[in-house]
Amino acid sequence: MTIRSFCLRLRYMKRLIKLLGIISLFYFLREVSFQIAKSLNLLDPPPPTTGVIILTYQRSGSTFAGELFNRHPKSFYLFEPLWGIYRAMEKEKILNFPDKSMRHTPSWGMEKELLLQITDNLLNCRLKEVPMETLAPGRDESHSFFFNMDHRSMNLKRYRECLVSKKRPEEHQCVPILSKYCNHAKLVALKILRLRMEWLPPLLDKNPGLKVIHLVRDPRGSLFSRMSRRLNICDVNCEANVRCFHMARDLRWRRKMEAIYPGRLIELKYESYAEKPLMELNRIYNFLNIPVPPDVEDWVQENTDAFFERKGNYATTKENSSAAAHAWESRIPVAMAMDIDNVCADVLEDFGYRKASEILKDRITKEIKKEGMKVAAYSQKSEDKGNPQTAKPPKKHDVPSMDRHESAQRKVPKAHDNKSQFQNIHIRLKP
Repeated sequence: MTIRSFCLRLRYMKRLIKLLGIISLFYFLREVSFQIAKSLNLLDPPPPTTGVIILTYQRSGSTFAGELFNRHPKSFYLFEPLWGIYRAMEKEKILNFPDKSMRHTPSWGMEKELLLQITDNLLNCRLKEVPMETLAPGRDESHSFFFNMDHRSMNLKRYRECLVSKKRPEEHQCVPILSKYCNHAKLVALKILRLRMEWLPPLLDKNPGLKVIHLVRDPRGSLFSRMSRRLNICDVNCEANVRCFHMARDLRWRRKMEAIYPGRLIELKYESYAEKPLMELNRIYNFLNIPVPPDVEDWVQENTDAFFERKGNYATTKENSSAAAHAWESRIPVAMAMDIDNVCADVLEDFGYRKASEILKDRITKEIKKEGMKVAAYSQKSEDKGNPQTAKPPKKHDVPSMDRHESAQRKVPKAHDNKSQFQNIHIRLKP
């Protein structure tokens, strides 16, 4: 073999190696692209949104936000469907089903599986497997709240009329009417206070068309509203610890789940929705990949300046929506706001809420001046009596306690202290 032929063969081998390298690189990049597209759900269009869960907390503007779906002409919207389950757990301890079967309620802290099963059945319109305590809760409490026209889907009038016309044992006869509405709906929307974010993965796995809206509100506003209506079960520090513990834990789990279920969870702040309702309306419906129904947009335009919700423990009163969201800032006792700040510091920072010392700066300054004037007046009065030794400053104002169980006040760890004892804390809402 001559040197020339050897060089030609060597050159050929080099070219062949380069070609093989290019081919290998091509297939490698194609496989990588395929895996990336698969992980980002880019290969197949996402399934249409068929269900929505608004996961939120009491007094967080959920009634206002729920109207986004209550006014949808093709939605099946349920307002707090799990309320009757907790009522049964507290009172009768029995659940009644449309087929007239009965089951015992789980113990407190053991209800997770039952709640998930009921929620899954509602999302899929399997109403024969849903307790009557959800479909028709206690007549005295429910027909002024659970089935109130302001809160329920506007399509459920016939079902409400059927329930009212029946005696309690006969209410199961109305369920086929409700099933018909559910099966014909394009979207099932549930506003739920009693599910936790960490419980939702099984529902997301079973229901590819399910999406979750995490509705939050400044805890100072929601807790002040809750305590003003005497819905609290303990003092302000206890309430703040429980609320902010759940908010912090839900946020941590939501961030984990956003990586596992991209495009299926979103945060909605009550304050943002109240201040810019049309912008938030479009953002939420874009998230759902659903066009904004004209009925919903018209309702938002007509009602956010003078939004009306039924008076009582479960809604706000008629006032400008933006003003309602921030009304607590001029009403909350300064000491209460500072106490909640101290407990919920991490939650306020994580959700981007300002400190009370910034929001209430002018009020704090006025109260300090007022206290100073009281001390000066008290001292002067004592000196006039010739006994300055008795002059004592007035006691610092305590937070006005609205607790119905003051004897049960207890010291609770900080909200961000992830202790196991919080995992089974359940706020039993006043019916």
